[in-house]
Amino acid sequence: MKQRAFTTLTIIVLLGLLVTACGTPAPTASPVVEEETPAPPAPTATPVIGEETPAPTAPEDTTLIVAFSGTVEQLDPNYSLGSPTAQTVVSNVYDQLTEFETLMHEEGYLVDDTERIIGAVAESYEISPDGTTVTYHIREGLTFHDGTPLTADAVKFTFDRIVESQGIGFSYVDLAGARTTDAFELVDDYTLVMHLEVPNSLAMKALTLQNIVPVNPELLTPYMTDDDPFGRAWLSVNEAGSGPFLLEDWVPASTVVLSRFDDYWKGPAALEKVIIKIIPSVADRILALEAGEVDMIMDVPPRDIARLEANPEIKMISAPSRKMVILGLSEDVSPFDNVKVRQAIAYAVPYDTILEQVYKGYARPNRSGFNAPGTPTYTEEYWVYETDLDKARELLEEAGYPNGFATTLAVKAGIEEDEEAAVWIKANLEQIGITVNVESKPLAAWLTEARAHTLPMYISTHAFWLNDPLYGYYFGVRTGGGPNYANYSNQEVDELIAEYFPSTDIEARTAASRRIQEIVAEELPVIPLASVNVNVAMRENVHGYYFAFDGTHVTRFYTMYKE
Repeated sequence: MKQRAFTTLTIIVLLGLLVTACGTPAPTASPVVEEETPAPPAPTATPVIGEETPAPTAPEDTTLIVAFSGTVEQLDPNYSLGSPTAQTVVSNVYDQLTEFETLMHEEGYLVDDTERIIGAVAESYEISPDGTTVTYHIREGLTFHDGTPLTADAVKFTFDRIVESQGIGFSYVDLAGARTTDAFELVDDYTLVMHLEVPNSLAMKALTLQNIVPVNPELLTPYMTDDDPFGRAWLSVNEAGSGPFLLEDWVPASTVVLSRFDDYWKGPAALEKVIIKIIPSVADRILALEAGEVDMIMDVPPRDIARLEANPEIKMISAPSRKMVILGLSEDVSPFDNVKVRQAIAYAVPYDTILEQVYKGYARPNRSGFNAPGTPTYTEEYWVYETDLDKARELLEEAGYPNGFATTLAVKAGIEEDEEAAVWIKANLEQIGITVNVESKPLAAWLTEARAHTLPMYISTHAFWLNDPLYGYYFGVRTGGGPNYANYSNQEVDELIAEYFPSTDIEARTAASRRIQEIVAEELPVIPLASVNVNVAMRENVHGYYFAFDGTHVTRFYTMYKE
């Protein structure tokens, strides 16, 4: 089913707590996947998962076989920042304290509403009037997979481990402003209080991600030694969770088997077993789906969607996401240190051609400065660039390059869409006198040069885990930001991010975000090419697919079933 735009969702909100957001200095790590006209409203539709929702009814066929392209590196949630496959396993065997409310998209799949946070392991939570404490009330009667009771003591153990081990999970508690073990106060068996340094607009969103999940201290503690004080060696290849599925088997680079946890607090899942197969080749994944050897495949290239849609035994879901594909222009490399050169290139990019010829319509235009449609405050108000080769030539001449120049455009080898987009960009730039050598580089080499800011032009993809504009700006356009490969630096942008990143003043944050978009659209360290869809294909009898709009794009299997 072709999804060309982020369509309005059916609005029937039945449950959910609208969280009063509460900032702190910005995070120290960069949880970013590399590979909104006021903002459109947060997705609103029929909530389907929550404590008042009955568990799915189990059908006859209860094994789901899913093919992923990437492998599982390790399973410790506090250190899991790898492939979507690893994140998906972690998200299914562990359970979060809180979760985003789940809604039904009109195209027939589930999507989370990142503006509504409801209870999970924590049955409820309260934020103090001054925004500096969060009180979690742990749901009574929960157990980990081995039967060990899940209490506030286990949650305290988990937060202490996160803080002391300084893993990826720490970047989120750091962002929330709870940086020490003293910030987490155990009140009784079912109550934990988190003390924030200052009110923080991102705290609850940050602590709803899959890295912040209770870990079973009874299982892990025996493996916490002097040489391995956090038990990383054991937890990287085992699980100690309470989620809807247990880890039954794992053959690295081959297969992961998940089995249903019958005592899950929402009720047992409809699926008894999920088998994840690692199939790197997209051609092999498609053949396996067509042959019925697997039930669902991830990462379907746009060029293959029409073929799969023509098969009556297969259905496609193409979910609009916040993944941004951008053309970066390094300010450290001449002549891209000249803003008029960057603006000339922006007028030369064949935006519509890329959307239709490269993404086959399975992407949305992105006309903002390092923000994506679906992110709060996204606006196209400041974007003035449409494909206009005469205007591009005029700006090149004003910049002092009437005869153009020669340069290189770096793409990641094997990412077909990036390579195709580069061909179209090269063709248009050469029409205005810029000779382009497209260089396909292995990922490791590409990243090394990008981080050294030595790539003159490059194509990259970004998906920030938190659906918040200032979170994306902090990493993407702030001076020194991790994925700021263009090495862009603007004092006003930096000051706006520093002041409003943690602010709970929504109106002021919105104004700051719009001003940043205005500046970035004028100075153009990056040129947005598209916001691409996440494409998933499945057999016609598979239902209940869940899409994580929060930027992690994990797949949760609890809601899925087969007929």
